[in-house]
Amino acid sequence: MIRDFLIMILNLIIVEPFQSEMQSRLAAAKAPEAIIQQVTECAAKGPGALADSISSDWVAGITTVAYVVIGVTSPEAALSTIAPACAKAITSARPFLEADAA
Repeated sequence: MIRDFLIMILNLIIVEPFQSEMQSRLAAAKAPEAIIQQVTECAAKGPGALADSISSDWVAGITTVAYVVIGVTSPEAALSTIAPACAKAITSARPFLEADAA
């Protein structure tokens, strides 16, 4: 029950904003559908990975969430660190995100 609550909170604070921003930026940059799909799958797995991280190390997990909330760490950096599969997806998307920012 606590894990489900953590997943809900993490989804609201980190994952949904990340997913929304990435989808819109990748679509604007005309990224291939496969890359958009990888990022979407990463975001779908994100709450579980973050909840597992918090349940195994409360201090690090809560610090990560706090850093995202106050803007010290970006949601993509938090997901990349905690969920290695997300790091691969974000790395694949990075050239399109950088082109969109230019």
